[in-house]
Amino acid sequence: MILFSIETNANFYEEPVVVARISNVLARFGLTAQERVKIVRKPNVDSTVLRVSTFEAGEVMLRGASGVLAKAIEAQCQVLAHLHEVRTIRPLMTSEGVHVVTDGDLAWIAYPRVAGTLLDPARHDLSATFECALGLLRSMDSVDPEAFHGLPSLNTLKDLDVTLLLSMLRSEFWTVSGLEKNVSEAVREILTTHRAWLSDSVLRAASLRTGANRRLVHNDLQHANVIVTNDGPVFIDIEDVCVGDPVLAAAHCAFKFARHAAFCDPKALPRAKMLFAQFIGLFEREPMATRADLRVAASRRIWNDISIIVESCAAGDCRWLYDLEKKLCNALELGVLEGELEWT
Repeated sequence: MILFSIETNANFYEEPVVVARISNVLARFGLTAQERVKIVRKPNVDSTVLRVSTFEAGEVMLRGASGVLAKAIEAQCQVLAHLHEVRTIRPLMTSEGVHVVTDGDLAWIAYPRVAGTLLDPARHDLSATFECALGLLRSMDSVDPEAFHGLPSLNTLKDLDVTLLLSMLRSEFWTVSGLEKNVSEAVREILTTHRAWLSDSVLRAASLRTGANRRLVHNDLQHANVIVTNDGPVFIDIEDVCVGDPVLAAAHCAFKFARHAAFCDPKALPRAKMLFAQFIGLFEREPMATRADLRVAASRRIWNDISIIVESCAAGDCRWLYDLEKKLCNALELGVLEGELEWT
């Protein structure tokens, strides 16, 4: 079973690490480490995540990213501090009244570690968690993004490169592009087999007009960014707070939650289909539901991600290439969850 079998947001692990000058960063937050620092190993290298036991605040997470992003990260922290009624991480402030500490070429934030477990379809109520995610988006949608200077704005609002995406559905693309080794032969064969349906999916996604409704969003509401505690779900990953389209954000969340049920248990595909239908129903009660069809928006988000990965790689930036094969499978998996494609 190729579909629903690839996940890059899984199997994170920690290991001890010695990080030069980290004591300086901690001191700016008024913290002192009790023991060695542990680094969270993950495929995405856009940021460094450390877990530190401190004398003053217990376990704290430190996230470091390029210093060029310091202004944007400060704005993202201010957004979370503003959202009092939703459960998200709460970045700490320094004695200077800022959330970001710049040290060398890195910008650091610190926040108390959330005690809980990642969202698990076998243990947690996905429908209730999706409703909480909609509540987060609803709260963010009510805030004027202009109130927070420096927030990143997503390029998911640009037009899709239909020519590029359609060319990827032909077998010769992979040899010519040099990306053949990054996508398995089995997945490339599935793309070719379902080329007609995928081509229609691309065209439908491209027809969706985005960009008119630019609001505050969390752009990556998926299982690895939800920690379930005794008091309910907490949403993490501050780097995904940005100006974007709330419909695309909600659609991405609906697909990722339902898809994760099938990934965790291949026998749960019927349940995953049912969950996706439930999420559609929950979304349709929202005021933002009048802006676009959630199914088309989910497809638009997937194809946009694929386009960004390939275009960035062609420009020499291959940071996200590890995610390409999964994203291509996602395009087909959405069709399965919608009931348009059969898969066993």
